[in-house]
Amino acid sequence: MGLISAFVIFFGVLNMIALLLRTESAIGIWGIWETASASWDGEHHALKIFILSAYALAGLALNVLAMMFMLRSVKLMKSGLFFSKANVVVLRWSVFAYFVYDLCADNYNILYGMPKFVVQSDTIFLTCILLGFAMIYNAGLRMSEENSLTI
Repeated sequence: MGLISAFVIFFGVLNMIALLLRTESAIGIWGIWETASASWDGEHHALKIFILSAYALAGLALNVLAMMFMLRSVKLMKSGLFFSKANVVVLRWSVFAYFVYDLCADNYNILYGMPKFVVQSDTIFLTCILLGFAMIYNAGLRMSEENSLTI
């Protein structure tokens, strides 16, 4: 668990730095480049806070879930297996985290004054493809369990 905790902290710090740069909270200090800054006054204030926090949390969750999947897969391969029920759960949560992350990324311009909340077709399409991969992994798990019972 120590390795996963270290990755959570590492990716959490990276996500916060990315959010600071993206909302231009630190760009004026560092003098990197000048873009339009996020406007926190006006309407849709709660939506802006939700998009910013969901974007950060979903990005962090996506990084952590990917790391958990990789570590568990390596551990399973060392033991001679490949499929695990825990990895199926991780894949399904990863699909949900990706959907939230991509939806917030598509609507990130609301922070800069865009008046509409949009759901783009690629968000739904890629989420369905990733959910299909999770279902294929689950089918592989069931087949490997069935094969181990018949042997």
